[in-house]
Formats: sequence, C-alpha cells, structure tokens
Amino acid sequence: MAADELRLITTIISTGNLQLPMNEGITPEKLSGSPEASAVYAAILKYADTHDGKTPGWSWTKRQYPKVDFPLDCDDDLGDLVKAILKEYKAKAVTAIFEKTAELSNGDDGDIDDAIGMATMELEKLMATGSRSADVMLDPEMPRILRDLYKRNLETKGRTGAEWPWAPLNEFTPGIEERKFYIIYGLMKSMKTWLSLAIVDHYAATTKERVLLYVREMSIEDIMVRLALIRTKVNSFRFDKGVMTAGEQTRFFREMDRLELAFKGKEGRSQYIFMGIKDGGHASVRDVRARVKKYGPGLVYTDSMYLMENDRDGKKKSRSADWKNVSDISGDLADLAHDLGPAVFATTQDNDRFGRQFGRYGTASIGFGSKQLMDCDGAFQVYKFYDENKKSDIYPKGEPEIAVFPKAVRKMETPEFTIRGVPAESFEFKHWGAKDPTLYEDKEERKKKGGSSRDIMQRFEQGVKSGDSKPPENKGLNILVAMDGSAGDS
Repeated sequence: MAADELRLITTIISTGNLQLPMNEGITPEKLSGSPEASAVYAAILKYADTHDGKTPGWSWTKRQYPKVDFPLDCDDDLGDLVKAILKEYKAKAVTAIFEKTAELSNGDDGDIDDAIGMATMELEKLMATGSRSADVMLDPEMPRILRDLYKRNLETKGRTGAEWPWAPLNEFTPGIEERKFYIIYGLMKSMKTWLSLAIVDHYAATTKERVLLYVREMSIEDIMVRLALIRTKVNSFRFDKGVMTAGEQTRFFREMDRLELAFKGKEGRSQYIFMGIKDGGHASVRDVRARVKKYGPGLVYTDSMYLMENDRDGKKKSRSADWKNVSDISGDLADLAHDLGPAVFATTQDNDRFGRQFGRYGTASIGFGSKQLMDCDGAFQVYKFYDENKKSDIYPKGEPEIAVFPKAVRKMETPEFTIRGVPAESFEFKHWGAKDPTLYEDKEERKKKGGSSRDIMQRFEQGVKSGDSKPPENKGLNILVAMDGSAGDS
C-alpha cells in the first residue's frame, strides 16, 4: 500500500495531472498508509492552490522532502494507481466498521440496534466517497468561485486561456481554454493539419504543457518533420529537396541540438506524445482518455475524427465517415475535454463540396452533420487559396494563404481573417477579411447562367473580399492585445 501511495505521488509530479486524483476523491487522509506520501500530497494540493492549479516540479519537491525515497523508475497508469489506493482504503474502512460493530454489539451492555445504526451510517458515508457522484452544492460555493473568477478576469483582461497564434482570435476570444472542444474543418487538402499543428506548436511553446497527438492521416515521421519545421520556420519544399537556406539550416540544427541535449541521459521531459496503437489499429475516444489520464496533457489533438473507432457501437467499434458515427465520436471527445480538463482539437472533412451551388453551404455541412456544432465550443472553417501577386518557382499558382472562418465560437462573435499558408515558413496573420465561401450559385441561377461545376468553382474562387487594413470594431470589449498582425515567435 505504501509503495502505491508513493508511486502515486511520483506519477502526479511526472505527469502534472493532479485533477484526476482530486476528482476521484483522493485526500491526504486516504494516503495514511504512508505518512510521507500523505504529507507530500497535502503540500502538492497547497502548491496547486496558489499556482493556478499547476503542480510543482521535481526540483521543488526534492528540496522540500529530501529524505523521501520517491520511486522514480515507475511508469504506472495514474488511473490504475488511484483505483488501487481507493480499493485498499475502502477495504480497511469496511474492516474497521465491522470490528466496531462487533465491539458495540457484544457483551451484556451491547446494543445491536445501535451497532447496526452506526454501521449503516458509516457505510453510507463510505459509499458516498466512492460513488460516481460529483454533485456540488451551489449556494455555499458560489461566492468564493465567482469572486475568484472575476478577479482572474480582471487581472487577465478577459484572457482566461492560452494564447492563440493569431491576433484576431486573441482579441475576440478568451484564448484556448481548458475543458473546451474545438473543431477545424474544411475541404480535402485545405491545410487543416498544417494549421492545426501550428496551433499545437504555439501552445506547447508558450505554455510548456504536454500535448497528446493521435494522427492517422500521416506517419510519425511526417508529424516529426512538420512540428520541427513549424518550430524553426523552415520552408517544407526546401527541406524536402535538401536546399534549405543558410538561415534555415542554422535554426533547424540548433533546435535538433537543443532536443538532443535536453534528453541526453533522460534528463528531459517529453512535451509531445504521439499516441500509437498496436498492430496498426485505430484508437477510440476511450483509448485517448486512458492516455490523458496517464500523461496529463494540456492539449489533445486528433486527426481525424472519422478515423477513430466508435465506443458506442458495442463490440464492433465501427469506423466510418457516416455522419452518425462521426457525431458519436464528436460527443465523446467533448465529454473527454469537459471531464478530464485538456483543450481538445479535432479535424474533420467538409465534404459538401457542391453545397455551395445549391445554397446549402455553411455550418450544416460540417463533417457530415451539424451535431458537431452542438458538441464543440468553437469551430473553424478553413480554405486554401493562392495569392496570384506572389508567384514563384516554388509556388507557380501563387503563395498559399488560408481563409479562416470562425463558426459557433462560444461567448463572442469572431470575424473572418486570412493567414499566410507557406508551410512551414509562415502561418502569420495576413489581414482581416477573407475570400467569401458563401458565394455560391443556387440551382435556378446555375440554369440561367449555364456552365459546368468547374465553371461554378472558378466563379467561386474569384469571389473575394478585400483585406481590411484595420480590424472590425470590437464592441463591448477592452482586451489589451497588440493588433500588429504578427503571430509571435513559436
């Protein structure tokens, strides 16, 4: 038992995941089998209370408790440890209750009714601590919680989440918030994964939190390359051809040296975890949940939802692009974010390519159904276009750019904007406004004008909103963010 309790402390510090044991009802008193573990856990709770929920690192812990022999070689699942400790705690508690019951009921002065009443009351208390109930009495908690919440809002000017890579989202949203579910969707080959990984890298660089990646649309090597190129701002074409510029080579190999040094002798703590499945299978949300409990990431990225297995489909665990199947997965990802705490990002296809001809375009086309919009806290519709004024040998059509249309973002209305889409040299903010995806031809209009679907697509491509030089008015907000169009260093 004592070994499990110290292993629990080691795992909490290693993963930074304090939320899970707290949610499951672990208290210092329940670690009484190891006074050392109980004392350290109490100190961790106190530290987290004064550091916005963050757990201390090993340097702090070892300074405070130099004589505690932590089992640093353990690689346990946090959820399994919590279950084992609670099981042992309850077993001891039940034994103590029945010993007390026997003591009260025995002898001439014993009262069996009093003994049964005591046992019933104590067992009910024990059942309450181990039940799935997480009920909260609102009235007594409301003053403290809301005062703290407003104080935080006042101090952060409304920025309650991590920073986005782009000024418009930092201006019009609270940031990348914990326990929120975000969807990025668009047509095939519209740079959804590049854009998503740019968000992932910026989050990792600015927060130092862990990131869990489940990607089935490309190999682990491809993900490594993309993350490294985004971090070092290296053009992917020049990397692939082996013709990086001198500046790109310097940045790229400096970052590789930094990583090599950080993990020499296992001194580093991996920030990116690529989630693998044995035998090349596909993961379900249940599998992702297990990894979140194990590693405690601040952000989870899944690419793509329709490549995941459906936990709600019984033993079959179907995997298909059927709208209902994807909707089930969407709802489960939203539950994961709300229950375990990380921000969750997922990509999906906008397959209604010809909906814009018939007036059906918009949020109804997302990932084969609108159910995802009900689940998510923010959806972003993206399109890839080309800036014909910036043609080059690498980009004969013009430099790629990405139009971003925030849809169904909770709390605030966010206007569309355009970013550069030069992988991975630049995904910086370009201008307010974007090529308008609502310029479609309805069926009657198409009959009048004639022309093939390709003609209609060309007319769509030509429908452009000019990029505004100034941001739209942000009514009712006073968020002090520099609107200089820069994306910031990642």
